Amino acid sequence: MKKMNFRLMNAFLVLAIGVTMFSCKSKLDKSLDLIIPYEKYIDGKLILDSIPQQFDTVLYRFVQDFPQHNKSIQYLYAASQIAEKRGNGPKAAEYSAFYIDQYPSEKKYRMELAVVAGHYFEMNTQFEKALKYYDILAKEFPSEPIAKQAAVTAKMIRLGLITPEQQLEYLKQQIVK
Repeated sequence: MKKMNFRLMNAFLVLAIGVTMFSCKSKLDKSLDLIIPYEKYIDGKLILDSIPQQFDTVLYRFVQDFPQHNKSIQYLYAASQIAEKRGNGPKAAEYSAFYIDQYPSEKKYRMELAVVAGHYFEMNTQFEKALKYYDILAKEFPSEPIAKQAAVTAKMIRLGLITPEQQLEYLKQQIVK
């Protein structure tokens, strides 16, 4: 009888361990469970009405936790787009800057996100940060039209000409010379 109880207890113990291991989800799995139901709304054309309000934050946290995951770059780009389209320029700049800093050799969205980071940092008077991304545009994408514009904007900021009026006056003076 004792031998049978011992075997029965062992069988239950093995079964309990198996069930416990099977039912446990990793942090990665739990994070993906929050994203996967909405992936179809962020792939390709972004459908804002079909995703939760703070979904950009969910995507950004995922990328911070799992920067090497094969979808992190796509998720970070989507987070930036969502924040920008919902009118949150400072968050869009933060996400874009994180992309550029986290993935320096990744070129897929680099130019677009450098524009976003530079623009919104400038709009929020974070000029040192804006300069960093304008300089990236000018140096890394010299053949693109945006590079020349970024270089001029960076020059204006360095000269302390931060309002459109100041910049226009400076340009008028340059033309007269």
